[in-house]
Amino acid sequence: MLISPAYAQAAGGGGLFGGGLMGLLPFLLIFVVFYFLLIRPQQTKMKKHREMIGSLRRGDRIVTGGGIVGRVTRVEGDNELIVEIAPDVRVRVRQATVAELMARTGSAAREEVRPQKEKAAPEKRAAKADYYSVLGVRRTAAGEKISKSYQRLAQKYHPDTNPSDSQAQAKLEEITEAYDTLKDVKLRKIYDSLGHDEYLKIQNT
Repeated sequence: MLISPAYAQAAGGGGLFGGGLMGLLPFLLIFVVFYFLLIRPQQTKMKKHREMIGSLRRGDRIVTGGGIVGRVTRVEGDNELIVEIAPDVRVRVRQATVAELMARTGSAAREEVRPQKEKAAPEKRAAKADYYSVLGVRRTAAGEKISKSYQRLAQKYHPDTNPSDSQAQAKLEEITEAYDTLKDVKLRKIYDSLGHDEYLKIQNT
């Protein structure tokens, strides 16, 4: 059977074209896997980092790319921060070098959980006693000691025990506020570093 040269050439070209597409398919699959495993997670991480940097404010506890821990005392423009790394020791840091936000101690930190009546009367909050005094423990008390003291006081002033005592309810809110700060290791360090009055000022900023 005779096959014309033109037909043979056309058939050979079609086979070559089909083979070229099949040869590219493994590379396309590798790129898709590479994108979802490496590129996309990296883009998401960078986006979250930019959002974190953009939300930094006074009072935030941060870690720089060099591992230095400090508290933001002032935000200068869109690129720089003034960070306190030790008592009365402040350094100027570029926002892009901030690696992690450890704790937010500004008003946004507890905006969602703060009772409405507390937001309406910040001057009343500032008049409250030191958190350690509220819980009846020493400043050097261990976390277990703080927890036990809170449980004892919470039971004493619980609404079930004092159904018609509004002062007991206010006292329970006060000891709960103190416990929420002192039970958290990071917040407790910030509280001890700033002092009671300064800590409350930041909370109400």
